[in-house]
Formats: sequence, structure tokens, C-alpha cells
Amino acid sequence: MDLLCDNMVEEILVRLPEEQHLRRASAACRRYGDIIRRPGFATRHRELHSPLLSGGVVLHGVRRRCPRVDGTAAHVRGSYAFFLPAGAGDASASSSLELDLAGLLPSPTDRELAYLLSTGAADPDAARRSVFIVHSSSSAGLLLCCRGYVNPVHYYVCDPVARRCVALPELPWPPAFDKSGMLSVAAGGGGGFQVVLFEKRGFAHGGGHLDLEVFSSDSGEWAAMRIPRPQDLAGFRCFAPPHLRHDGAAAYWLGFEPRDRAVVYGAADHSIRLIPVPRRVHDPSALNRFVGERRGGALLRYAHFDAAEFEVWDTDDATPTRWALVHRAALKDVVARSPRAVAAKFVHGRIVRHIHHHDANWNWCSSFKLIGFDPVHDDDVFLFGATNGSGCVAAYSLTLGKLSLRCKIDTADGSSSLCGCDMFPYVRASTTSPRADIPGMVCTNA
Repeated sequence: MDLLCDNMVEEILVRLPEEQHLRRASAACRRYGDIIRRPGFATRHRELHSPLLSGGVVLHGVRRRCPRVDGTAAHVRGSYAFFLPAGAGDASASSSLELDLAGLLPSPTDRELAYLLSTGAADPDAARRSVFIVHSSSSAGLLLCCRGYVNPVHYYVCDPVARRCVALPELPWPPAFDKSGMLSVAAGGGGGFQVVLFEKRGFAHGGGHLDLEVFSSDSGEWAAMRIPRPQDLAGFRCFAPPHLRHDGAAAYWLGFEPRDRAVVYGAADHSIRLIPVPRRVHDPSALNRFVGERRGGALLRYAHFDAAEFEVWDTDDATPTRWALVHRAALKDVVARSPRAVAAKFVHGRIVRHIHHHDANWNWCSSFKLIGFDPVHDDDVFLFGATNGSGCVAAYSLTLGKLSLRCKIDTADGSSSLCGCDMFPYVRASTTSPRADIPGMVCTNA
């Protein structure tokens, strides 16, 4: 090593897999320590060894305390986030990686801190931890995050691998409703991007219009926008948050009325239109379903699950609004084929016992909740279940027709139950591919 130049030694040191190995090397030799402390070395090391490089999903929920004494609202005391690597198979809860979202952002300013305390943060420490993911732009390996859970006005674009971020200007209009949003990055690596915010329940009532707040990196400012609804959307209603494309190109609201239609918002031209979706099976709630991208992003996948049956549909290659049924399974068969301990997390224990004893006449219902699709492997569909203060996430294999446990979540401390808007696919481009270079990004952790 003494015969090698510093640049070659750096290439060797940066490939050490663990930070503890770097600390030992730095302590062993002054020259190694000087190289490891070079500007940019830590960022290069994280970009080469981050677990997020494997691709997977981020599960993100809210932690609350009891309602205030006056009963007006519940204190928000932060959030939790876990990264689940794609295709881990029958993995234990230890395969998940807890993410420090607050570490992705700089410390809040006094103005931000005062706003967070006024909108539900329990104390200053909780306010500092109140960082929430709004959208994951997998095409660029970036996250759109905000400070605060209630009516946030401070947004950031973050690179969770390099631990860099850029702050957007404060939203000039304090939102009156909960917002959802998307980040889209211009192709070609030029660094241009757009952020679009809209009401999570923008189609809760028929008629009217869709209000947007749009930030463009070209102008550096927020702009308000109102999109009138076409006539064929006059009676469309949806009470759930939209499902977002990974690249920020579109958002989808699945209709409660009518239930075989969805509204698509296109970010490129700020347009909205109606598309058909497969008809529901038996469940009258019309809520336990999900629409998203298949791997590659060009085509869509739709799934729904009720008390009796699970179905998965894909769009046709030639006609993006024509659906083909690709998988159907009865819930009793899913439970029977899955490991008993995993199935018990989603349905009542007595139901599992009856199914595994081949009692086909048992009348039962499921606690499965669809939350999304694996962004790397088309074969897996993610489901969430919660019983008695504890929950878990499982992956359902379309090929094997059974469940595998992916992550356990303790919901007894007031953590929120997961839904489709709480799962964020993350597939970062390889280190050899062009990466989005957002102007103004700064490192938040050396």
C-alpha cells in the first residue's frame, strides 16, 4: 500500500463495506485517516454501500400521542420508516432497515419550529423528528419530503443515499386540507424538476375542479393552478388518497362512484381524464384495491382483495386502458398455502385453524390490506395486516400463491395503520448510470 499513490489507496478504502472498517483503518495509519477525511469521501462510500441501492420499498407511518385535553387534535410525535429490500423472500423482521428521515434534512429554522409547534407537534424534539415522505421519484433516486404532518408548508427534495437535500421556498398558501404530492425530474440529467401538490381527497365530492400548487425549478417559485373537471367527471367521487406513479408522471384516484372508473392526472400537461378499471369482486367498500406500475413503468397493474377473492389485472401492451386478468386466488387457498404463522397475522386464528383442517364451510373474512407492488419483481404484491396492537407486512407471490413475512410493525404505541399512500417504491439508478444532479443540493451529514 505504501507504494501506491493516494488516489489508488482511496479507491481501495472506499470499497470497505462497513464504516467501522474505515474507523479502524483511520486509527491504524495517519495517511489512511487523511484520505478518509477528504471532502466527498463519505458521500462516495455511502453511494457505493447503501442498502437502498438494492431497490425495494419504504414503509412510512405516523406516531401519535393521545388527543389533547380539549379534544381538538392528537399530538404528532414523529414518524417511523423502514426500508424493505426487494425480493427478500421468506425474510424475518430483521431484514428491514430503519431509516432516519430527520437525518436527511438540516435542523429546522426557528420559523419552521414555531410553525410545527402550532400545527400539532408535541414538543420541540418531536418537531425536529416530524419529517414525512410525500413521494419517491424512483427514476431519479430522490424523495420529496416535508416537515410536519398537519398542513405542511416546508418541502425538501432529498437524496437518501448521498444524504443531500435542497429546500424549496416556503409554500405561500398555508393548506386548508391534507396534501398529497409528486416529484418529477426532467430526463437527461439536467437537474430540472417539478413538484405538484393536490388535496388527498380532491374528488371526495362530485363536480367542481382540482386545485394544485406547482413548484418549478425553472422559475424557483410556487404557482397556484385550477383544473376544471371535464363533463364526464361531474359525478365522480373518491374518498381515498391517490396512487402515484414512481416517476411523478401521473396520479390515479380509484372511484368510489362509479367503481369501475379512475381519474388520471398527468403532470406533464396538467390534465385530468377518466379511464376504465376492472370491476370489483364482492367487497362493497371499494377501498381495498391498488393501481400502480409494473416493473419498467410503461404499463399499469391493478389488484383488489375482499373477503373471498384476490385478483390482479395488467394493462395490455397495445391498449393501455384495456385490462387482462393475470391472477385470481380464493382467500381460503392463499391462507392454506401460506405458513400458518404468517396467515394468522391477517385473519383470525380460529379461521386459520379451520382452513388448515380443510373445513371449507367456515364463514370468515380477511384483514388483508393492499398497499402496493414490488418495484423490482413483478411477482410480489405487498399486503398489510394488523391485530391486537401489532401489524406486519407480507409479500404475496403470484407464482407460488402464498405469503412470506417481510416486516413487523408495533402499532400499540399509537402508530398509524398503513395504507397504499404509506408505501414508497425506491429503485435508485446504478452508480454507472446518469444520476439526477439537482442544483443547490447540500450534504446534511458529513
